[in-house]
Parts: sequence; C-alpha cells; structure tokens
Amino acid sequence: MCKSAVFLLHGIEEISARINQSLIKQLISTFNRTLLIFGITMTSLFLHGCYYDVEEELYPSTGSSCDTLNVSYAADIVPILQQSCYICHSTGANLGGVTVEGYDEIIVLVEDGRLAGAVNHQSGFSPMPKDASQLDDCSLALINNWINDGALNN
Repeated sequence: MCKSAVFLLHGIEEISARINQSLIKQLISTFNRTLLIFGITMTSLFLHGCYYDVEEELYPSTGSSCDTLNVSYAADIVPILQQSCYICHSTGANLGGVTVEGYDEIIVLVEDGRLAGAVNHQSGFSPMPKDASQLDDCSLALINNWINDGALNN
C-alpha cells in the first residue's frame, strides 16, 4: 500500500474516532438531561402523591371515649345540645316554639318524651336535627342514658 493510501486511511480513522467521540458526548449529554428530567418528575410525583394520614385524626374513635356510665347534664348533654340544637332551639331562636336551652326547658321535653322521640327518630315525632343526619351513636347513647337515669340536673 502506498504512503498516501495509508495516510488517507489513518486520517479517515481519526475523523471516524472524533465523530464517534462527539456522538458519544451527545448521547451522554442527552442521557444526563433525560435522567435529570426523570428525577425531577419522580421527585415531584413523590412529593405531591405521598400523603400520610393519621387514622385517629381522620376517624376518631367514639367507642373508647364514649363513657355512658356517669352522664352529666352540664358536662355531656349541654355540649351536644349546643352543637346540634341551639341553632334552632335556643332561647333566642325558639323555632317551632321549642327551646332546649336551660335545664328547666329541656326537662319538659324529657318528661313528655319529645326529646327521646325526636333525637331517636321515632315515629310520631319530628326527627331532629331537622334536615340533618341523626346524631352520632355516642351522642344518642349519652342522651338516652341521661334520660333513663332520671335526667338529673348535674
């Protein structure tokens, strides 16, 4: 082979090596960019998609905290009435001519059965709270036990 052919072959090999190196650098750069975008996307999904709920906060247990043995009018019944009844049946509102604010008012409803009938959604009574779901099981148990224990003003 003549010197010029060898020189030409050597030059072609050198150009080919440089082109390959350039292509490899571009591929590595593209791969790094793709890897970076993938990493950012996955991190974003993880941060937005990872949500930790505490079951006790979402679904507080009413069974263990619902003590129906020693029901107190002041400590147990009044808070239920304030939360669920006073909006319509406080002294100021007095809707339907029914007031549950104050022991003297509520005892009248206990004695004639209207309180138990209304909160337990018994037939023949207007179900309370009106246009809302029935009181939770613990609230009903507290009210019913308080009534069954004599509806004391304690």
